[in-house]
Amino acid sequence: MAITISGSGTISGISAGGLPNGSVTAATLATSAKPLFSSYALLTDQKDGASDGGASTSNTWTKRTLNLKVVDSDNIVTLSNDEFTLGVGSYYIKFFVPNYSGNTTNAQLYDVNSAAPIQTGVVNMTSYGNSTYAGNQLAHNWARINIPSGTETFYIRNYVDTGRATNGLGLNIPDDNADSSYFTTVEIYKEAE
Repeated sequence: MAITISGSGTISGISAGGLPNGSVTAATLATSAKPLFSSYALLTDQKDGASDGGASTSNTWTKRTLNLKVVDSDNIVTLSNDEFTLGVGSYYIKFFVPNYSGNTTNAQLYDVNSAAPIQTGVVNMTSYGNSTYAGNQLAHNWARINIPSGTETFYIRNYVDTGRATNGLGLNIPDDNADSSYFTTVEIYKEAE
C-alpha cells in the first residue's frame, strides 16, 4: 500500500512498525506525547554481603556512601568520593536512606556548590525506630532541581537522634547466598527538554 499524506495533515498506508528507525524522535512528537523523562540513573552504596552500613553519630548530619552506578545508560551522572555530579538540565531526584535504631531520622540532598541542603521542592519524610527495642528505618526524600549552566555536585546526608557503632547506617540482614548488601540508594530522572 502506498503512503498517502492528505491535505488535512493525516497519513494513511502505514502499519504498526512501518516507520524506519529514527523517523520519530522526541523532538518530532507533539508536546502532549513527549515523555516526561529522557534519562535515568540509579546509584547505591554496595558493600559485601556480610557488612553493615557503617557507624552513625548521634545528632549529627552524616554524609552517606555512594559507590556504585547501577544504571546510567546516557551517562548523565559522574560518581566520585560519595558525591554525584550532574550537567545542565532539570532533574527529579529520589533517595532512600536506611538506618538502624536511630530514633528519629531524616535525609537530605546536599548541594556542594552552594554549600547548603536543597530546600526548594524538598519534602522531608522522617521515620522513627525506637533505639531501645531496635528496628530498621528508611528515611526517604525527593527534590526537583534545575541546573541552568555548568555542573553541580551533590551528596546525600542523614541525621539520627541516636547513633550506633558499626550498623547505625543500616543493618545487614544475613543471607548466606548474598554477595552484596545495598544501603543508600539514589534515583535520578532527567526531565525531557
